[in-house]
Amino acid sequence: MKILFVMRNAHYLRNYESVLNGLCRRHHRVVVGLEFDTETVPAELRRFATKLARRNQSYMEIVSLPERRSFWSGTARQLRALRDYCRYLQPPHQESRRCAERAKSVLIWPLRFMTLIPRRLRGTTARLVGKLTAWAEQVLPASRGAKEALRLHDPDVVLVTPLIDIGSDQVDYVKACQAMRIPCGHCVASWDNLTNKGLIKALPDRVFVWNGAQEREAVELHGIPPERVRVTGAQIFDQWFDYKPRRSREVFCQQLGLDPARPILLYTASSVFICRREIDFVLRWLAALRASADGQLRDANVIIRPHPKAAKTIDQWNDQRLGELGPVVVFPRRGHMPVSARTRDDYFDSLFHCAAVVGINTSAMLEAGILGRRCFTILLDGVREGQQGMVHFQHLTRDGFLGVANSLEEHLRQLSQEIEGDPSSTADFVRTFLRPYGLDQAGTPIFIAQIEDMEELAVEGRTVPAWLGWMLCPLLLPIMLLNALFDDLGRRGRQAVRLARRVASKSHKHGVRAVRRIWRLMRQGRSALGYVLRSIGLLSPVAQAPQQSSLQVESPSVDPAPVETTSVAEAKRRQVA
Repeated sequence: MKILFVMRNAHYLRNYESVLNGLCRRHHRVVVGLEFDTETVPAELRRFATKLARRNQSYMEIVSLPERRSFWSGTARQLRALRDYCRYLQPPHQESRRCAERAKSVLIWPLRFMTLIPRRLRGTTARLVGKLTAWAEQVLPASRGAKEALRLHDPDVVLVTPLIDIGSDQVDYVKACQAMRIPCGHCVASWDNLTNKGLIKALPDRVFVWNGAQEREAVELHGIPPERVRVTGAQIFDQWFDYKPRRSREVFCQQLGLDPARPILLYTASSVFICRREIDFVLRWLAALRASADGQLRDANVIIRPHPKAAKTIDQWNDQRLGELGPVVVFPRRGHMPVSARTRDDYFDSLFHCAAVVGINTSAMLEAGILGRRCFTILLDGVREGQQGMVHFQHLTRDGFLGVANSLEEHLRQLSQEIEGDPSSTADFVRTFLRPYGLDQAGTPIFIAQIEDMEELAVEGRTVPAWLGWMLCPLLLPIMLLNALFDDLGRRGRQAVRLARRVASKSHKHGVRAVRRIWRLMRQGRSALGYVLRSIGLLSPVAQAPQQSSLQVESPSVDPAPVETTSVAEAKRRQVA
């Protein structure tokens, strides 16, 4: 069987590494199509992609998919983003203001009219606009570039991930598969994808989810028929169930400069979307920790693990104040992804040797639960929107897995109980959320079996005839014209802002240089104003460097002329006479 696995970029290779290896071991031909080239991702992921392709070179290849620009591309993107924006104005997403702002940022100005509607009417209006955009999605034709990619690779099955980005044009692949009668599956990449991203706007033949909670989200929030949803377990975490620590506690602490006799608290940072300036929260937490009445907490080792995808804010962890709050170490310093043997060892050993995990809202808490480590968080102003404002945060609070405190005092009591008492069990959460078929049943084999079952799947095809779409598409021309106008204005505006910043930067640099030169001339007395200021004692002269004697300066490139002695000069005068 030949499989075309469409991925947004190389980041998603890590999510499906075990599935790709398993498919190749079963002699399936796999073509991983990346919409964005691997050059746009960090070097560690490029090396990971190269090793993965080399390991399975007989059955797997990684290619770049062609760009899919079409007559309706801009219009389709705006309609899809508008539908995603309307989602966050209806239950149960009214409190997800950060998600709503992300969707709104993709829209052109005329389509942001929802903010002008009174709040009490906003939900009803959003529901109506959502239905109109869903109708428009049905009449829009599939991208010609997506169809050409399918003809080029001629797959038996197509898999798409993540599909739910705001305004995502991966919908074109699902619609192209429907038109060409090729089975298509949507692979839910992460635990938060069905709640804080966009909607599934075209109906895949299969939707692969982790657990029963995501199955309900796919049905209730995205309108997927229950018979098309398949629960497989979280295949991305299979590797951690059988992983072993590579270093003892003593060696690990010695390498990090920590005291092995003290307990270790691991702080796992969140993504930029959840909290952009997380160092402020961490400093506040550390200050409360060091002021605790519990000696173990007051002297505990703290390891801060930066989020691997927060490269834009990685420098915040260089704050000098961290060194003033007891034994604290940032590890790894640049927040590497666990995609190589060394980075995986570092990540696993950090989780294995810690007594508890603290954070705001991050998937690292799921991996900590696999190792039996309890996780804790605090609902404080400044970070609360990244917790209670996200629907997927509720997954962590189920089965008592995440210890949630409303104050730092309550949080410290929870940490003390966890360290001094018997560690809490995380098995119930792991069983229901990550391995719904049992702790001993990995998700990867189930995932592969479900993909293999798709080969003989009968595809219904598009429900709207193509001729009807061509008749109704002219109704969308006003949106296309608005998008062309405002997108061009926005692009020119962004270019103007960048140009203004460059000009301001250069002007500042040259201005400072000119002021320094004038100031130097004034202090040297080479201007009238400088002479007056020096004369009344308001300006001190520049200290002149001591002049060296000409006999002490010797040019290395020119040989000095020989110095004639008195006897030689006198002999020459006699010869002339």
